[in-house]
Amino acid sequence: MLLLVLHFYVIFISSTLLYFKILNLSIKRSNFYISLLVSLIFSIVHYYLYENHNIPPTLILTLCLFTFCSILIKKDFRLRIYSSIISSALGCLFFIFSTLFISPITFFIFSTKFTRTTLEIITICSVGIIEIIAILLFFRIKRFRSGIPNIEKSYDINILVLLCLVILILMSFNEIHVSYDIVMTIFLIITLSSFVVYFEIKKNIKQTYLNTLHAQERDQLELLLHSKEDEILALKKDVDNLSKMIHKDNKLIPAFMTAVEDLYLQNKDSKSDQLLQELHHFMHDRNYTLNYQNKGDDTLQKTGIASIDYVMKYLHLRAMNEKIVFRVAITTEPFSLSDTPCHQNDLRTLLADLGENAVHAASNNENSSVYVELGFQEDILFLSVYDTGYYFDYEVLKNIGKSRFTTRLKNGGSGIGLMQTMEILNRYQASFQLKEFSADSDYRKAIHIRFDSRNKREICSDRSELTKLKSIRSDWYFTAS
Repeated sequence: MLLLVLHFYVIFISSTLLYFKILNLSIKRSNFYISLLVSLIFSIVHYYLYENHNIPPTLILTLCLFTFCSILIKKDFRLRIYSSIISSALGCLFFIFSTLFISPITFFIFSTKFTRTTLEIITICSVGIIEIIAILLFFRIKRFRSGIPNIEKSYDINILVLLCLVILILMSFNEIHVSYDIVMTIFLIITLSSFVVYFEIKKNIKQTYLNTLHAQERDQLELLLHSKEDEILALKKDVDNLSKMIHKDNKLIPAFMTAVEDLYLQNKDSKSDQLLQELHHFMHDRNYTLNYQNKGDDTLQKTGIASIDYVMKYLHLRAMNEKIVFRVAITTEPFSLSDTPCHQNDLRTLLADLGENAVHAASNNENSSVYVELGFQEDILFLSVYDTGYYFDYEVLKNIGKSRFTTRLKNGGSGIGLMQTMEILNRYQASFQLKEFSADSDYRKAIHIRFDSRNKREICSDRSELTKLKSIRSDWYFTAS
């Protein structure tokens, strides 16, 4: 009895240690003492079941190990079953090879000094010590220090579990009294299976390492991709800001050029003449092709705000170059922005964008005209721009205020103007109305802007093609002209 209990005790202790090692779990001191005590209890139970009920010892070992470790360690059911099977099989293999190693040594040293029973006890104890040392040294190898991570990470380890089951079944047959040839055959199969188990564990660990490496590379690539996306977004934002600046400069620089020329005419000298020539070269390099020999009509109504008046003059020159009649009406005199929330820079930008759009739209028609009206109605600042040009394209109205869109990309259009206009209106909660007129009217369309803090968006049109816009642009009001 003592020999069998000791035999089962050694295998159970080694299998418990293997359970912890293959799952890469730390062994607390309290758990160590508990495992020693429980191993002794289970070894006695193991002996009783084996002797009285002929239950295969490897089955008892696996079930006892599963029960003990399930109480001690909270893991999912599949993981506990797989770990118990693998630990039991490896425990038996370590026991066999430790026995093969230590038995000749103990027999050679102690056979003449002790009885057979004592010699067997010494041999089993020595086997237990060698087995535990072998297990600890095995898991000191760099590749096996982290156990068998495939079990923890639910990778496919069915082959390994199947091999361990085969070993446990063969070990059960080995306990039955059979012929020597069968025992040797079983031993040979177990030996070969142990090598297969070793290489299978090695392969799984290698696969885990490769998967971990690929996961790290993927994470690094994702981080790099996110950083590049952030850089692209930052660059797009910079490009967008630069585009807006250039778009604004393309309107304002020619307007300021007219201001410089007017100042030059009032104060002619050699330095002013040189400065003006340099400005002309500057304008030429940037493809500003206005005919500055034509000074336009000085009878245009003025607001008294120089930057706005010179934008009006610039638009007048653009219209004259395109043979378009350009008229301005300032309905409030004296005109002042002091009592309004609108800054003159924003009003100037709105005037330049909407005015140039109107001039461009009217440029393809004969007897074209553009009319700009600026002033106050009931103390509310308004800006209206009328033109005889073509209607806004469907796609332009579909995207207005959402994204840039232009139908004249080949002619230098960028779609920035309307986007910039909507951004300014949103900032002031100003209202925007696009009104289209019939063919017998003086103008074809008009844009009305009111700084009334209502933030209303309206399209007045009789075009049937705009009907489906109502469902797409629910943020706009649609009415008949």
